[in-house]
Parts: sequence; C-alpha cells; structure tokens
Amino acid sequence: MIQQMPPDLCDGTVDRVIDGTRFGKKWRHAVRTAQQQLKKRGTIALINGAWTLAV
Repeated sequence: MIQQMPPDLCDGTVDRVIDGTRFGKKWRHAVRTAQQQLKKRGTIALINGAWTLAV
C-alpha cells in the first residue's frame, strides 16, 4: 500500500547503497525505520502481522 503513494516518496529506482553494496530500495528502509520508531514510542503495535495504532 505504501508504494502506491506519490512516486517522489516511494521511488523504486533508488537503491540503498553502502560502500558499493546494495541493500534494497531506499524508501523501504525509510518505512521500516519509521515503523520501528513509532513502535518504540508506543504509538503503533504489530498485532497478528499487521501494524495498528496502539490504544
């Protein structure tokens, strides 16, 4: 669903490259980082394989 957002946010042509090694799409890493930060703050929780707002 996230990839359906505007192409400037989820540009599938940009890879994350560190010291010449590719680590996948850059936007996916940004999404994963955001998820982990929100989880750490207690804003979201992973329930049955889906992210939901924490109550």
